[in-house]
Amino acid sequence: MPKREPDLHDAAAFAAFRWHANRLENLAISKFVTRREAYEEILAVLSRTGRELRGLNRLAGEMCRVDEDCDPGYHCNNGDCEPDNLKA
Repeated sequence: MPKREPDLHDAAAFAAFRWHANRLENLAISKFVTRREAYEEILAVLSRTGRELRGLNRLAGEMCRVDEDCDPGYHCNNGDCEPDNLKA
C-alpha cells in the first residue's frame, strides 16, 4: 500500500467522517429505542456499511498483506490497516 504524507485537508475530512459516523450511531440508537424489534435490521445495515467501506480497498487493489504495508501505529488485519489500539 502506498504511504502518503498528511495533508492540510485531512482534518476536514476526518471531521466529516466523524460527523457521519456519529449520525449513523444516533440514528441506530434512536431506531432501537423506538423499535426494539428492529435490532437485527439495524445491525445488518451497520454491518453492510462496514463491509462496503472495507471493500473500497479491495476494489482499488490496496489491501495490506503484512504489518509493514501499513503506516506506523497501524497493523494489517485481513487486508485492512487498523490502528494498533484495536489489535487483539
